[in-house]
Amino acid sequence: MSKGHYARMEFNTTPQIKQGGLLSRLSGKNDAIFVRNKWQTEIDNAWVALMNMAHYLETCEDSVQTIIRYNDLARFRGEIHDTNVKRKKLYENVFKYIQQDQAYSERMWRIHQEMYKSTQSVSGNYSTSLDNINITREEVKKYVEMYPSVEVKSDIQLIKTIETEINQKKARYRQNIALLRDYFEQFKLELIKCESKYDAYKTLLNNGRSEIGQCRFKGSMWYSILTEQQKAELRIDTLKHRIDQVERTLSHYREIKAKVEKELEIESGFVKKALATEFEFGEKSELEPQ
Repeated sequence: MSKGHYARMEFNTTPQIKQGGLLSRLSGKNDAIFVRNKWQTEIDNAWVALMNMAHYLETCEDSVQTIIRYNDLARFRGEIHDTNVKRKKLYENVFKYIQQDQAYSERMWRIHQEMYKSTQSVSGNYSTSLDNINITREEVKKYVEMYPSVEVKSDIQLIKTIETEINQKKARYRQNIALLRDYFEQFKLELIKCESKYDAYKTLLNNGRSEIGQCRFKGSMWYSILTEQQKAELRIDTLKHRIDQVERTLSHYREIKAKVEKELEIESGFVKKALATEFEFGEKSELEPQ
């Protein structure tokens, strides 16, 4: 992932409040200033780390485009399914043509007997119905080489074209899935890092505010006579911390993570069904051995 899409924020840029003289030491103000400087620096640095990681997720356009490639996967699945259904119908048409031609049916039966003579006895009776014969798609392709029907030869040629198209789509689909899986693992890791930095920021902010609030100077008379500006300088300043933006960004990428996980779950089941050798959808084709 490229980091060139945004300017990284720098660490250790927190303005430090200067400690005072003897009176400040006696009143405990210097202790409050020390605690404030320490925690404000840590919190600002945690914010910088969080923002850098949030921008890294948010502005890497190439990475985002990769993560949403599953939109193409759904289209590929539909195209593979549609072409497979079309091919199945063509096979059914071819089989119907063959069944309608008695002379050709007898030739097919003799060839079938010859191919299986090692396991079947040749009865010489050619009146057996084709309905009980198991014929594979490859055998059908071989048989039609001598079949005179123009319709069958045309359908077989179209089947070959469709099968080439399906194989091309299958290869493209697998490439997209591989790309998505590779990036998604990296994406999840970076999202975890961003969430961890967000948790660290919130923890530091809560701890810093708690410790500053417990300083003895906060409950003293000296603190009560300070101006509002002076009191504000002793508090943790988060005015420039746009935590709501980070929270929305994290929410957005959690949604992407959930969508991609769902997509990969769908893909896993689809591969078992749609990317098998014969691209089976639904019940086994009547052309295949039982």
